[in-house]
Amino acid sequence: MIDEQTWRKFIQYVDGNHDTAIERLSELVRIPTVADPITPNPALDECAQFIRSWLQRIGVHDARVVTPEVNPLVTGSLGNDPGKPTVLIYSHMDVQAAGPETDWETPPFEPVIKENRLYGRGSGDNKGQFIAHLLAIEAYQQLGIPLPVNIRFLYDGGEEIGSGDFARFVEQSTGALAADYAFTSDGPAHESWRPTMVLGGRGIVYLKIRLRTINRSTHSQYAPVLPNAAWRMLQILNSMRDPETGRVTVDGFYDDVREPDRADLSLLGAIPSPIENLREQLAPDPFPDISSDEYYRRLLMEPVLNIAGFAAGDLTGNQTVVPGHVEVKLEALLVPDQDPQRITELLKIHLESWGIGSSDIEIMFTMKPSRTPPDHPMVGPLTDAMRRVWDTEPVVMNRFASYSPYYLFDQLGMPGFYIAYAQPDQSNHAPNENLDLTWFRNGILTSIAVLDQFGRHGEVRNQ
Repeated sequence: MIDEQTWRKFIQYVDGNHDTAIERLSELVRIPTVADPITPNPALDECAQFIRSWLQRIGVHDARVVTPEVNPLVTGSLGNDPGKPTVLIYSHMDVQAAGPETDWETPPFEPVIKENRLYGRGSGDNKGQFIAHLLAIEAYQQLGIPLPVNIRFLYDGGEEIGSGDFARFVEQSTGALAADYAFTSDGPAHESWRPTMVLGGRGIVYLKIRLRTINRSTHSQYAPVLPNAAWRMLQILNSMRDPETGRVTVDGFYDDVREPDRADLSLLGAIPSPIENLREQLAPDPFPDISSDEYYRRLLMEPVLNIAGFAAGDLTGNQTVVPGHVEVKLEALLVPDQDPQRITELLKIHLESWGIGSSDIEIMFTMKPSRTPPDHPMVGPLTDAMRRVWDTEPVVMNRFASYSPYYLFDQLGMPGFYIAYAQPDQSNHAPNENLDLTWFRNGILTSIAVLDQFGRHGEVRNQ
């Protein structure tokens, strides 16, 4: 760990430059970096150049912007000492669409500070979190303290839409990302408001299904004799999941699921109970009658099939119709050892057996699950770093309950560690997204401490 005298210098530096850090974050929030899978957004190019210039200022001489297909990436490297571990810092610069501005209390791309929070789209997800790493590196440099690790940078311009360009870049340029460890900050912390480290992410198969039973919707007088697309789709969906247990009934779906080991189960038992927060925030009806351990086992360790959208018939007026067409969005959220390609084929086989044509099944995107073992030797040193900054016991979670592109780190042969710098109520992906500025400050200090721990305890494996 960093000695106390040096640690106090870091704290004084970070606190003394707090206003400058907020100004830089505000500059980034003003750039509306909403990604699209087909059409490039010039704002993403503007943001990429902003990051490239920042990297160049801190000595990243090979900083560059690359666009494998649609959305830009920023890459670069800092340090090449063969005796030091190399850490890949991954971040994403794209944001979710803001939605109707009337849903926001302040303009989504005009940062506003209220009650020690900076409001604006991307403030927490992910711009405030990723510049914390850059500000930490600047702290080392300004204090004249050598960086304890070599660093590789990767800024993703399309994480919110599946990271397709990141995946293509990995296929084309694995050498540019060679590192011993991956480190990122994303997502909100656990609802207990304790600092949180996550060791992987779910995979996903996200698909759209279309079904037509008559060539157009028609008057409901024909309901006794015409096939209703909505009823037919409900039959199909019910064939895919047991309504009592929630288990997926598609043949082969569970064949490759990795059962949690002792280390996994130990983590589950240590995560603070979410039950009261769930009751207060979401008020589910009926309320799930499960223990905290069972809640997290389902949330993190078991695959699930979710209906993400269902559209049929008329909900806007008083039309009485037989729907002739229905569209559904489904997502299969996967766990380690499940292969999205195989799950895709199993879902197609099942749907086609019910008469859905292959042309009516559209695969939106897929991602593999990812996993860093809970007993990895860096887990302890990194939680020590978090404990020092936050002065409380960190939460360590097996994986994000949602999908993430972190499987690409598995593909590159490096364990990944993900520490959230945004508070639980950041409202990411929703109106009034915000970042608590104390969390922002502590995030910078956490990056300082984490880089030090990688340098002290990490291994040089991928030179």
